[in-house]
Amino acid sequence: MRRTKHLFTAMLLGTTVAILFASSSALAQGCGDPDGDGNITDVDGVNALRAAASLSSNCTLPTCDVNADGVINDVDGVNLLRAAAQLPATLNCPQPIGDFVEDVETEDGVPTLQIGAAPIPGQGAPDTIGDIEGDTTAVAGGSNTVTIPYDASAQAGAAQVGGLSMVIAINSETRFAHGYFEIPLSELAGTITITVVFPESLGEGTFLLCPATLFQGSLSQYGALEQVPVQISQLSPSLYPSQDLALHLVEPNDGEKTIFGHPTAAAELTFVLHKAALATSKDGSFNPVAAGAERLFRVTYRPAA
Repeated sequence: MRRTKHLFTAMLLGTTVAILFASSSALAQGCGDPDGDGNITDVDGVNALRAAASLSSNCTLPTCDVNADGVINDVDGVNLLRAAAQLPATLNCPQPIGDFVEDVETEDGVPTLQIGAAPIPGQGAPDTIGDIEGDTTAVAGGSNTVTIPYDASAQAGAAQVGGLSMVIAINSETRFAHGYFEIPLSELAGTITITVVFPESLGEGTFLLCPATLFQGSLSQYGALEQVPVQISQLSPSLYPSQDLALHLVEPNDGEKTIFGHPTAAAELTFVLHKAALATSKDGSFNPVAAGAERLFRVTYRPAA
């Protein structure tokens, strides 16, 4: 468990990446390629310009907001036309939130996935988020429980609590992912506990889980909890049940320290191994089965019949 908090403002979105792309380049997640043909051409630039003029187009924010400023405008169209002509251009589309978080669950309300750019706090936005508590290890396909204290009394003033909600956004490489979760709040101040579910396809880059309170269109400063993705390796040891044989987790640097032990004759056993080694013991001896070191393993043991 770790507690961490950072504040974010619109200044975080000032970072852009200038890259030279040939017209034959195919970009992951369709960035700059709204027609989906795998290439950046003048047709894509025209699509962005049409979207900027509120005309029909194939554009979505993740494909045409190539400078990640939260809107599709003429600047995006010009960048795509430059890329199509093999000139330097900014192509830095926002990633969809589903790349980082599959779902948010809580007993304190019904979270809604909002499609669109995450809201940005204005100048002088209040600081309403307290010290966030939760695991900083994000296991692909797993989940974390996160506790978020908040106090929106100053933000909402003497108004009734109606219209107050919590925004859960994702910030990666100093920019917000496309989309965010919104949870209605029933109290002006309190604590909300959420379960954050991560996709099986979770990448390797560290990101920030960012909550803020939203009242009548006014957003507070974001708090943040760092999330460090870890991929799971499946490990199925083959052991025979015995009355005097137990399955143990031991520290890799301390082979005599037992973290967890369980008779192998018991029912199916599932647990997570993190920075540890798997070993069996018989008459007090330890025999390494699989080194954990810096890896995280999900181990399922099914005793032989």
